[in-house]
Amino acid sequence: MQRYKLFAGVAFVLFILTAAFTTTALAYDHNREENVGPCTGRSDNPHYSQPSQDLSAHGYTYCQDQQNRDYLWVNTGLWKWTINGNNQLTTGVKDGEKTSYVNGNARRFCENGNYFTMANHLVIDGLDEWDATTSSLNDPTWNTPTYVVCDP
Repeated sequence: MQRYKLFAGVAFVLFILTAAFTTTALAYDHNREENVGPCTGRSDNPHYSQPSQDLSAHGYTYCQDQQNRDYLWVNTGLWKWTINGNNQLTTGVKDGEKTSYVNGNARRFCENGNYFTMANHLVIDGLDEWDATTSSLNDPTWNTPTYVVCDP
């Protein structure tokens, strides 16, 4: 009986810690677009891509002035929203030197559900370095995950 109580107590503490971490780490206070120094990071809504039958999520890092920077990087994650928590399904990483644009594309076989994009961005130019995180969840016109319908 004592072992059961100990196990239940440890499981409860782990549950609380996991919930606290998930709430903190996945608190979507990021906008769809963020400044990344002289450039911009963006997360677009996931969409069904035909004819490959993939679900596609895009994250961009781009410089509006179209001047090449020393290094651009984006790590795009495709996430599935569920009532029990969010799951990162896949990522797409893209980088480039002496460029003004990179596009990271995360793809996965499409299943019906609620999905969103989250992307991490990095710009390095000379001795300057900037980073930002964007998410398709916190756009004023799109506050809830989209329901993606895939063809059978």
